Amino acid sequence: MGKKYLLEIEENKDGSFAWSNFAPYTAPDLERVRADAYNDGYKAGREAGIKDGKCEAWEAAKRIEILYEAEKFEIFGEYDMFHIMRRYTPAEAIDKLKAYEQEKEEQIQVGDEIETPSGSKGYVVNFTDDELVHYVSSEGRFGTMGMSAVSKTGRHFPEIATVLEKMREESNG
Repeated sequence: MGKKYLLEIEENKDGSFAWSNFAPYTAPDLERVRADAYNDGYKAGREAGIKDGKCEAWEAAKRIEILYEAEKFEIFGEYDMFHIMRRYTPAEAIDKLKAYEQEKEEQIQVGDEIETPSGSKGYVVNFTDDELVHYVSSEGRFGTMGMSAVSKTGRHFPEIATVLEKMREESNG
């Protein structure tokens, strides 16, 4: 087998070709190429992860700041954002906030579709002392049942809460 060479071919203005930079071919160091690719990928991934982490921490800080003081105390045992930031790492604060938000999401809310033990479905319109849920059935009848007796279907209609709020505003104003 003969020797291998690298050369550059250039097209001249008249359409003919010329070659230059004639050099012996040397095989690339594949281990070095792999290592460089790994390091480049690692560096890019790390930088992206740091950026994502900063964004997540900032978004969590904004969500914590707008919480009511009672909610902050319930989640973190602190009312003041400064004390929360001193007491918890960003990861701890984010975990606590996510757990609180997930728990809140699982609670029955106005507008949720619920199912009663008999299998009928209704739409939550109000609560009484967090023990009773008031609902309108699919047939338009009103009902009241213990919160622990009903279950969420997974459907939610925010329009119900919006209409009820609008009705409250009009009756108060």
